[in-house]
Amino acid sequence: MAMSEEALRLQIQNLKKHNARLKRIAHDARNKLNAALDGTGLFLWQLDIPSGKLVIFNRRWGAMLGFQPKETDANFKSWKESLHPDDAAEVLKAFNYHIAGKAPYYEALHRMIAKNGSIT
Repeated sequence: MAMSEEALRLQIQNLKKHNARLKRIAHDARNKLNAALDGTGLFLWQLDIPSGKLVIFNRRWGAMLGFQPKETDANFKSWKESLHPDDAAEVLKAFNYHIAGKAPYYEALHRMIAKNGSIT
């Protein structure tokens, strides 16, 4: 049984409303997560492996390293280059184990090199 044009139009309109609502909920959740993380000194990010793009869930990451907003790209290469040389091998080993499925999650505590060369 074919849907009438009007019924289809109404269904599309309802889906658009639902999509807009879900986007608002996601935006609010991101803002709450940012606020919670910014008070902890912890940094949470997600890596899109094919593109190498990092999604930073709290804005202090760049500031912690001495960068102004949008001064540095949020990508895997910039993160990797900022790792402290004494920590990099273990951090990348843990990361690669997780990506290869040898560890159920990736977690690492490490130092980073700030824009001015200081250790964070």
